Order: sequence, then C-alpha cells, then structure tokens
Amino acid sequence: SLKLNSPKHVRHLNVPSLPLHPEKAIVGTDIRVVGNDAAEKLAIASGTLARLDRDCPAYGFNTYNDFNTFYFQASSGTSGGSSGSPVLNQDGQVIALNAGGKMGTSASYYLPLDRVKRVLERLQRDPSAVVPRGTIQTPFDEVRRLGLPADTEASLRRTFPAANGLLVVAEVLPSSPCATTIHPGDVLLRVNGQPVHQFVPVEAALDDSVGQSRSRIPKGSLVLSVNGINTPDLESLKCVLQQCADQEKVVVKYMNVATKVEKVEVVHIDKRWFPFQEYTRDDLTGTWTCVNLNGSNGAATAKSPSQPLGSTSILPGKNFIEGALAPSLVTVEYDRPFSINSQNMSNYRGTGLVVDASQGLVVVDRNTVTDRLGDVTVTFANTLVVPATVRFVHPVHNFAIVQYDPALIGKTPIQSAKVSRAPLQPSDPVWLVGLMSGVGRNSWAELVSRETLVSSVKWISLPMPTPPRYQEHNLEMVQLQDVVTTEGGAVCTPDGSVAAFWASFSFQQQRGNAKVESQFTRGIPMDIIMDSVDPLVQGAPTPHLYDLGVDFEHISLAKGRELGMDAALAHALEMHAPERRTILSVGRRWGGTDAQSQLRNGDLVVKIDDAIVTSFREVEVRRDVVVAEMLTCVCRPKVATQKPSVVATVIRQGKQLDVTLKTVLLESWEVDRIVCWQGLLLQVPPLSVASQREISSKDGVYVSCRYVDPASQ
Repeated sequence: SLKLNSPKHVRHLNVPSLPLHPEKAIVGTDIRVVGNDAAEKLAIASGTLARLDRDCPAYGFNTYNDFNTFYFQASSGTSGGSSGSPVLNQDGQVIALNAGGKMGTSASYYLPLDRVKRVLERLQRDPSAVVPRGTIQTPFDEVRRLGLPADTEASLRRTFPAANGLLVVAEVLPSSPCATTIHPGDVLLRVNGQPVHQFVPVEAALDDSVGQSRSRIPKGSLVLSVNGINTPDLESLKCVLQQCADQEKVVVKYMNVATKVEKVEVVHIDKRWFPFQEYTRDDLTGTWTCVNLNGSNGAATAKSPSQPLGSTSILPGKNFIEGALAPSLVTVEYDRPFSINSQNMSNYRGTGLVVDASQGLVVVDRNTVTDRLGDVTVTFANTLVVPATVRFVHPVHNFAIVQYDPALIGKTPIQSAKVSRAPLQPSDPVWLVGLMSGVGRNSWAELVSRETLVSSVKWISLPMPTPPRYQEHNLEMVQLQDVVTTEGGAVCTPDGSVAAFWASFSFQQQRGNAKVESQFTRGIPMDIIMDSVDPLVQGAPTPHLYDLGVDFEHISLAKGRELGMDAALAHALEMHAPERRTILSVGRRWGGTDAQSQLRNGDLVVKIDDAIVTSFREVEVRRDVVVAEMLTCVCRPKVATQKPSVVATVIRQGKQLDVTLKTVLLESWEVDRIVCWQGLLLQVPPLSVASQREISSKDGVYVSCRYVDPASQ
C-alpha cells in the first residue's frame, strides 16, 4: 500500500525525501537498512545483495503471502521492527524495502521497487488518479523443465545469457480471465510477442493492458493426470503407475480439494525402497490384506542410462574466480527413505565440489548427504540432472563423496577443482565461491562469490544434541571475516586453488526450553578431505578408518601449567605451535572403547607415538614423516592413528603417563541394515550414541519410532 500524508501536518521537523532507484540493485551492492530493528529507536544493518530473484517469502497459512514477483536477498540479519525500512545503497538511494527474514539465520528479504516507483510517479502527476493494476490472476512458480523444446531453450539462452530459468504457471484461480486458457505447468515464453524470463516485464505489460485480453499460451497436460494420461479413479491411477519404472520421473497434475486450485508437480517413482502394493482392510476380521501391484515379474526397474542425458554450458562467472570454479561446482540433492541415525528430515540440498571429473567424484557435506541409504542426484548449471551413488560418508568429519557417471553429461565442460593442500592461516587473502538457491526443491542455484580474509582456523564447541545424532567435533574449522550466503562452495586462494571446502554444519540451538535445528557454514581443510578422495581416484576402496575414540577440547598453555604440566614440556609445546599455544584435553571418551577405560576426562594429551600434538589434525597425521614413508601413489603424509594401537603421552593430576590405546575401527558403526515393524525402526546403534553418551553399543540395538504409529502408543 502507498499512503500519502500532507506535508502541512508535519511540524518542527525537516523530513527529507529519498529517491527511488530500483534499477541500481545489482548482485554485490553494499547496502544499509535503516529502521527500528528489535524495537530499537534507530538501527542500521549492513549487508550485500546476494540474489535478485529469490522466491517470495512464505509467512505461513491464513495470512498474506506475496506472489508474481522476485525478492532480493542479503545477509543483513534484520528482525522484527524493521519491516518497510528503506534499503539504501552507498549513494543514499532507496533500491528496495525491507520485508522479512528467516528465523535462525541472517537471511533478509527485500521488496523490489519497480512497480512501486510506477505508482508513485503516477500519483505525483495526478493525486486523484486511479492506478490501473493488471493481473491474469496466475501466480508463477519456479522454473520447471516440462518438455521445453531444445531449440526454444537455446534461443532464450541467447536472448537472456544471464537467466537461470523461465516462469511457469503454478496455480490458476477459478473464474479468472485465464481460467480457460492457461493451465498449471504452462511455460511462459513471451508476452505481446516479447520474450520474458522475469516478473517485472510481465507486470508492466499487465498494468498497461487493463481490460484487454492476452495472447493465448499453449495448453499443457490434462487436469488430474499422470504423464498426460487422465486418471479419474483409483483403478486408472493404478494402471498408469504399474507401467512406471523405478526412479522414473513423471508429471502429475492435481487439484487441491480445499481451494479447488489446479497444480502440477514432477515426482519420481520409488519402487526400490517401498514396493508398489495395495492394502485392503477386512472389516470383519480387522486385518489388512496386501496385493503386489507390480505383477508376477516384480517391480519395473529403472534402466541404467547408456547414452548421455544431455549437455549444457557452465554458469557464467562474474569475475575470474567464479569463472575458474564454475566448472567444478554442482548442486547435490539427497532423498532419505528412512529416518535412521536420529535424523528426521527426508530431503536435503547442498553444493558439491567436483574433485575428479574423469571419474565423477563429488565432495559434499554431511548436512546434505547424511548416510548411504538414500537416492542422490547431481545437477549441472541448473539444467542437467543425473543420478549418482554414495561412495563414502566420513564417520567423523562433515563430508561425503558421491559419484556420477561422466558419460551421462555428454560434452558438459565439467573440470576437476584445482586443490591446494597447504593449510590456511589467519589473515590469508581468499575468495569464497559457492552456489545459493531459494526456498523449495525446484529453485535454481546462483553462482556467488566474495573476496575476504581468513579470520581464524579453530575448533568450535557445539551443544550436545538430543537425541544423539551426527555432529562434527574434532575439527579446526576455517572461519572467514566477511561471507556471502551460500549452500556451500569453496574457499580459494587468489589463483583459484581450493584450500577448503565450504560446508554446512548442523547443530541444535537452545531456545528457551526447546532445541531448534540450526546450521552454520565453515571451511573444512582440503588435506583432510583428500585423504579419503585419493584412494578412490586411484581406483582403490576407501581405506579403513581408525580413531582414538576421544572427543578433544582445546585449552590454553596457561591452563595446562596450572594443571601440573612442567615448564620444559610447556616450552616444547610453545615452540611446536607458537601461533596456537593450546593443548588437547580429553572432553569425552567413546563408550566401549579402550580410551574409555585407559583415559580420564580432563587428561592432557601432549604426544602420540612420541610426536608432539597440539591440534586435532596432528592426532590424525604425523608431520615429521619422511618422504620415503609416504604412499607411492599419492603425495600425502602417513596417518598416525590409522593403525591398531598407539602410545599416548598424557598429563594426569600433574603426572606424565604413557598409555597404550587400541584404536577403534569406525566401519563397525556403519548402518547397512534396518528393520521396520509397527512403526519401530531397528538398527545398529549409531556412532553418536557411543561418542556423545559414552554408552557401549557394540552388542545393542538402537530403537526409534514415529509419532502416531502403533509403536508410539
């Protein structure tokens, strides 16, 4: 709404006007949001525009939600009280209005001013004028590829080289002007003969054409259909689904019963995790009978593609670093059929880094690929989607490795990322390059970057999750001074070499009496990741992983001396890492391990096999190994704890002790079988039970249940 007050009513104040310049909003613009953040009288929040095409924020049901427009996005961290505040550029020009944000994050969303400026200028010319506001009463949803011809796509890409997608009809309101001409799933290509790919030119054409009829848009599929086949009843639906193969993608058109709104969605058929069956209840006996709808030959299986699924170009970079990393960044989507390991979400999306293009190896964080039991797809440049498999999930560190078939992407110019194994240091100049997409699985990813500095490489203490679940612990993470919001990416040196993988870390944040699922992003040094990638590149299986069975904490040298460390050892530790000057203290011991019986919480671990260690990485890697001891196939140091036992030198109650510890084979906690019964899910206990609760779980069974199922009663 636009409210005009008479200047005569303003007394004792000089109220200046702010010019509206929506055309000045571009990605990378530094902004200031001047408002009343958190009910303060004046607050100024800063940020950088990261996106200009973010979907409208969804504020919930039974309330107003905007539609048919893009919003801007930045990480300014505005909260309640700043709604409607002007978003200023460095010249003091208003380029947007603050609209909302996402709880638990710093993401803020701004309303573009293109159409606002049009209304204001018309009212300035004639305050009594009626402003025409056109609409075809059809909210447009995210870009979907519903049979768009290749030549049409190529033509539009030439017309809009920076475009990430097209506008697609998501809903049609009954009795609207387009109710009989536009259908959900229709792709909007032109308005009045002019190609379009954004909302602003569409709104301009509608506002200037009130009362006129619009050109016809080709009709889509039939209402209430699967792949264009009408399904008026259950029997016809079963017949159609019986013909679908496992993992096949089909176009489903349906109607919301409550709102009578027609919608379209692309879904995939799953007959691998869940057989295609029909259950019928016998009211006399109270039992259910099961009928296999796949027939005697079993479920139709998806054929492994033998030909390329297509080819595409890479996303255009806005600078040298983006251009260097664009061929190595992909979007990874992961679907989990079962809530194992205390993870209750089923769909994940994140950014992957291609580390070997010839073999299709992609590194992704465990907040995207949580475990092996699931389905993975890799999307290249928002255009080409291919299936992938989970090759490796690191049991301790926050990364996994998935693999796609390079033959499926044709001539798509994907390249292996150039990797730097040298550790980053505070104040090092770096670039953060990643992908960022909007809300919803149908959103596209945009290439973003930021030149910045390394602020620290340190451990972060995270609160204990409930129930036990995977959470990173023994890792010194790379933190940057100034970041751009991403779903993940790479931390690069100025020459484009990837020194750290920018990953999303999940944790539970305490809010009042409740714990809320949250996440943050930090960098994982590439030398840690390449220890697991190198064997796969050489065609060997991933190595057996051992661990001490200890969650460490960092304490200062001063605290260590207070706990009884002698001056000579303290000096040796200081000389070993003069920039760090910390000691490793035992925070938790894993249940059922040798460390649980041999070590004590609070022990100071100063050496492993007579080599000084002051960081988590040094516990894994012995730094003073000679070249002759390195692996011949790859240049990486010998891992200290990757053997059956080690000798740990510890300080306990002022005394120095040498303790022999048997290391733990981490594969023993991997889940490869589950049993579902009456809503119960039975599995081997996850590693988090032993590491976070110090419970021996070698011979136990981990039981979880779903609400409203019989098991929860």
